[in-house]
Amino acid sequence: MKKPPHKFGSTLTKQEKEGLSLLHPKLEKLYQTDEKPARKKRASVVAVKEKDVQAYALKSLKAIGVFCYRNQSFALPIQNSDGKRYFIKQGVKGIPDIVGFIAPRGVYLGVECKSSVGKQSAEQIEFEAILKQAGGLYYLVNSLEAVDKMISEIKVLTNKLA
Repeated sequence: MKKPPHKFGSTLTKQEKEGLSLLHPKLEKLYQTDEKPARKKRASVVAVKEKDVQAYALKSLKAIGVFCYRNQSFALPIQNSDGKRYFIKQGVKGIPDIVGFIAPRGVYLGVECKSSVGKQSAEQIEFEAILKQAGGLYYLVNSLEAVDKMISEIKVLTNKLA
């Protein structure tokens, strides 16, 4: 392999940059270029992680007496005798992160938790439609404020069902 003519941190000409990719694809990252990388726009809202929304939702639901649990779904990698790898999937596609029942009549509750920038998958949208059509409740929460709003709506519903 030919040794690059420049030290780390030096500026490259366009011709030199084109030649670098012929040496090794990862070398381009080691050198500075004349081009400045595009800056990402920052969201005006503070980003919230999905796991934080999920933990807060579970804690809040249990605090008001809703029977609920975190739905676990996963894929388990398996290797057969031929060395071929495949996955055994557990769970239903699109099912919400939190599943519960609202007393006293046992209304099914599904809560899909997302980060502040997360989006629902097609399977989750389909599950939401099926659940609502069957008379269940479905909430999509992507912030702590959305969880608080959900809790206040469930409290009102619980009082109406009693």
